[in-house]
Amino acid sequence: MYLIYLNKMYNITVTPYYFAESSFKLFLSSLFSFIIGFEREYHTHPGGICTHALVGFGSCLFTIVSLHIRDNYDSANSDPARICAQIVSGMGFLGSATIFKSENYVKGINTAANLWISAAISMAIGADLWEFALTTSFFTTIALVINHVYKKRKYRKDKPAKEIELGELDNDPLDAPYGNEMKES
Repeated sequence: MYLIYLNKMYNITVTPYYFAESSFKLFLSSLFSFIIGFEREYHTHPGGICTHALVGFGSCLFTIVSLHIRDNYDSANSDPARICAQIVSGMGFLGSATIFKSENYVKGINTAANLWISAAISMAIGADLWEFALTTSFFTTIALVINHVYKKRKYRKDKPAKEIELGELDNDPLDAPYGNEMKES
């Protein structure tokens, strides 16, 4: 155990094991969040790799801090569940910013759910529940792939076979975040 003294009042204890364990948790958090974010970015959905990785880092770090806060501050009010509960509600707030409502559909709900799951996976890693994080990351990725295949087949079947003009490729009304941008007002 290494002790680094800043002054007479405070001492910071740095152990190589604790540092390596925390670094590994942050690495796993970024890896599992990267997998989900890669799927989103690969299919050109909002909230890609960087967004998911940052959500993962933050959630994992907040969870590590909340679990070890009692070690440094002996207080009857230090409750790890408080910070974790705020991660959940904060991700709900952040996720709601990715949802767009149009005249006939809602877009961005999957992105919001993915960000929420990315935070949950990272919280599990921070709380030493790596097996739950791995399983959830695996099932989330499978659900996203199945959803993509389903939508690709369903919406390609419903569209009549026709010649596509060059201008239609750039402006698909269903890809517009607020609905049909081609519609005249």
